[in-house]
Amino acid sequence: MGGTLDFRASPSLTNGVYDKLASVNSPYMSVTGEHRGCSDTTGSFDVKEIEFDTNNVPVSFWATFEQRCDGEVPSLTGEVPYNAHRPVILQAPGEVMGLRGQNLSFGVTATATNGGPVMLTAKGLPNGASLTDNGNNTATFSWVPTWDQIGNTNITVYGVDTLGNVGDFAIEVVVTPQNGTFYLQAESDPDMGSNDGQTFLFTLTDAVFQTDGNNVNSADISVVDSNGTSHELFFRAPQFNQLTVGIYSNAVWEQDTGLVTVQPLLSLSGSGLDCSGAPLGGNFE
Repeated sequence: MGGTLDFRASPSLTNGVYDKLASVNSPYMSVTGEHRGCSDTTGSFDVKEIEFDTNNVPVSFWATFEQRCDGEVPSLTGEVPYNAHRPVILQAPGEVMGLRGQNLSFGVTATATNGGPVMLTAKGLPNGASLTDNGNNTATFSWVPTWDQIGNTNITVYGVDTLGNVGDFAIEVVVTPQNGTFYLQAESDPDMGSNDGQTFLFTLTDAVFQTDGNNVNSADISVVDSNGTSHELFFRAPQFNQLTVGIYSNAVWEQDTGLVTVQPLLSLSGSGLDCSGAPLGGNFE
């Protein structure tokens, strides 16, 4: 494993933030290695420390950077300290992966070169997440992602020592759905009676998942828990087209699912949530 990082500026590379990167001219940044290479780079880098010897060879260097390769998202973020005099050093995982609906946690450790305490905070925390300063130069991140919090979130942890020196560390948190999980959250509605605002969650350990039919235009999914309570969901593409990856808007309910419609079909039954016989509108992805 290896890689090459190249930071350039004209007439000389000094402390400061460099953005509006160019592919060839100054300022310029390149990160290659592990099958990564960019024909067009955008992003920015922040040189926090750089010192040269009498031969103009760098003897210390410290920079943080964010790079987008050929306009792609997500970005590549990182930090490069070489013989750097960092007043506050933070240690944490650069990437953390977790499952929706399950607790995701990790620890952060800080060290101040003056030997004093470090106060830890974070920026960019997703809704429901917290970073708790334990009061001993460590902090704990904790988060249970909700059903709609799938994807990548970039957060930054900051450490401040007693002299006001600041250290920071970028962390990417990746949340994926749990395969074989049935998640249903009913919005608060007095007309739903006992099911007002309820949440239903079944996994492969406490429910049986079944699919019915082999039509390429629809998916009929049944979920039966250990108590015999069942839910059934039906998704169909409009006009019997093939059901593919994407967003289907303005879905309607039809009792006769053999009826050709210009709109996608969506139905749900179980736990008093049956919309049969009533107008239904919605979306599915």
